[in-house]
Amino acid sequence: MSTNLPEISGSRSPEGRSLKKSSVNSKFLPTSQARFGYLGHLCLQNSKDDPTEALRNITALDAPSFLPNVMTLQRASTPWQYNTPCRTLEAACADDSAQGEEARSLSPSRGGGSQMLKSTSKKAISTQAPMPANYVRRIRRKAQMSRSANDHRQQIADLKMLADSASRSGNVYQALQAYHKMGVVFDNQAMYPEAVQKYKQFLALCITSKNTQGEALAYNCLGIDCFKMGQYDEAIQYHNKHLELADGTGRLIAHTNLGIVFQAMGLSEHAAIHHQHAIEYANRMGSKDAQCFTVGNLGIASAAQGDLQTSRICLQYHLSSAQRQKATAVDSKFAQHTLKEVSKSAYHRLGQVNATDGRFDEAADHFAKAMEVAKTGADQKDEEVSVAMLGIARGMLNFDEHCAALVKKAAEASLDGEEDGLRDLKRPLQGSPCEVVLTFSRNLRSWTTNQLRKLNAQASDQFVMNSEEGDLDACAEALDQQRRQFEDEGKYEDAEQVKQRLELLQEKADAKRREALRQRQLAQRLGVEEAHMKELQEFNQHWDQKVAEFEAHAASLQSQLQDRHNQEFAEARKKFEMETEPRNPRFSKDLLNLRKIQDTLAKMKKYSEASKTKQQADVVEAKEREAWSAKRETKIRGLEEQFLHKQSLEMTGLTKRIVSGREEQKQARKLELQRLLQRYHNARSSCDGMLCCNRLSWISGDDPAGCFL
Repeated sequence: MSTNLPEISGSRSPEGRSLKKSSVNSKFLPTSQARFGYLGHLCLQNSKDDPTEALRNITALDAPSFLPNVMTLQRASTPWQYNTPCRTLEAACADDSAQGEEARSLSPSRGGGSQMLKSTSKKAISTQAPMPANYVRRIRRKAQMSRSANDHRQQIADLKMLADSASRSGNVYQALQAYHKMGVVFDNQAMYPEAVQKYKQFLALCITSKNTQGEALAYNCLGIDCFKMGQYDEAIQYHNKHLELADGTGRLIAHTNLGIVFQAMGLSEHAAIHHQHAIEYANRMGSKDAQCFTVGNLGIASAAQGDLQTSRICLQYHLSSAQRQKATAVDSKFAQHTLKEVSKSAYHRLGQVNATDGRFDEAADHFAKAMEVAKTGADQKDEEVSVAMLGIARGMLNFDEHCAALVKKAAEASLDGEEDGLRDLKRPLQGSPCEVVLTFSRNLRSWTTNQLRKLNAQASDQFVMNSEEGDLDACAEALDQQRRQFEDEGKYEDAEQVKQRLELLQEKADAKRREALRQRQLAQRLGVEEAHMKELQEFNQHWDQKVAEFEAHAASLQSQLQDRHNQEFAEARKKFEMETEPRNPRFSKDLLNLRKIQDTLAKMKKYSEASKTKQQADVVEAKEREAWSAKRETKIRGLEEQFLHKQSLEMTGLTKRIVSGREEQKQARKLELQRLLQRYHNARSSCDGMLCCNRLSWISGDDPAGCFL
């Protein structure tokens, strides 16, 4: 396996930095964030001058929390508005492809929930989990913990009544929350078929109400429950849909769950690909918890592929990361229990990897540390497993010398057997000369036959292991001819020996052919899976690029239209100022008469009376000019409102076209994804059918040679 590990660090990618910059430029005002209500005001009250802190507080409302355990299915974060019951902790899944039957029976990662939490119940540990850092999440956690622990049947009955009443009243939001709560209650009771039914109803309501966040949450819950029921194909479909709808954090969760499902199916290469994608998203988020378990999952997938060096590096990083988090975590029973479980599992897996790689001294050290951790946690079963594996590792340290000693003893024993045969030949014989000759000939023939049988068996085994199909057929034909020759000559003992060798040769040849058939079938199935994964990645890349281009084009159209509207409005404003009637004030007859009287008095040199008349005329003129200006401004304002209304209609039309195009694009992507998945299922069904026909043909013996062409 040539695994290219992504960079493991807390630094964010350029995409993440660009998202952060765009977030910093955003302004959060109490009026613009009214949708958060009073709780939203609490998020913003201490961040008047720091918009970055405000964004962090608001984002934390739906921030996920991860456990650092490997091979643990990750659940999407429930929206903070949902008052759902507390979930029990997820247990580590079994990685069947990475270990043999004996190792799997001893592995501490198996055993489901009872193995994960056997000294303390999962419910008790869940209630002792640390409170979230966000205020809203803390309030929600306290509400969940204060709820009385009723019987699950009573809870289901109450929630069913609430869902029915909400559906009758048309309150879809309350109905979908009730169905989700019922699914959580069934999950806590391990009643997964009933939980799947409720999650499907929850999904249908989310699709009807166009609740994308709830739809992604439903796909995550359905994928996990289908996996627990052993329905791996359905689980992969749901997790792929979750991956399509999710954001960065959701994609991390979806890739992790897909990797675990493929690992359970024995497809460790596909599991490694998804775990690498999960590491990339964990690095973008800068989440140490996420980096811890994603790298550990990649180590398990690498061990299943035989890449022990990569597996060792990943598991060591997983262990050291978990230990570093202990120094910064709050000292609580939950944190201590989590660290013990992570350390115990990591030490045990490191011991298995080192033992497989032949590093038995390092394996013994890791098993000893796993035993100590299990002993401190009062975990007797895991302690016994670690002690057994420690004994095996220490015993394997001198196993080569022990094997060499056994070979030497076997060689000496074979020489003693040969000497016994020769001793029979050298033993003094009594009787008549004819009897002596016959006895000696019989002993010599027996000793020679035994030696030839041993040499022929060794040569035949070596020949079967290193021969091709044609050579095996030629050897079988030669042995059959020799058998017939001995039969014709009356040498029935030799014919029986040749017959036994021929049957043994045929059995070994059949075993070799069956192994070749199995390897060929496995390669064909892996080829179909690899082609599907490559096609799925290309599909996602193509549609992501297409969506990005569409959004960029839509933003460009809106920007261009807004610029054009601003320019047209400025020109229209100038036009209204110049052309709106009356452009000049039309004075009344009274004002004109006053002006004539003023001029006449001035000509008559009656300046005092002319001054009084002028003051009266100025007052009248000011009032008339003010009335003219107000009337003209009213007309201009009406024209501007009509013009702006026309522009708003144009902008609304463009927005509707963009929304319609986005929906069409989403539907097209969904249909294309369905076709892609259908092609994959058809190809896999065809491949499985062909392989089944080949196996049946091989078993029936109709065409034994055709299975290998």
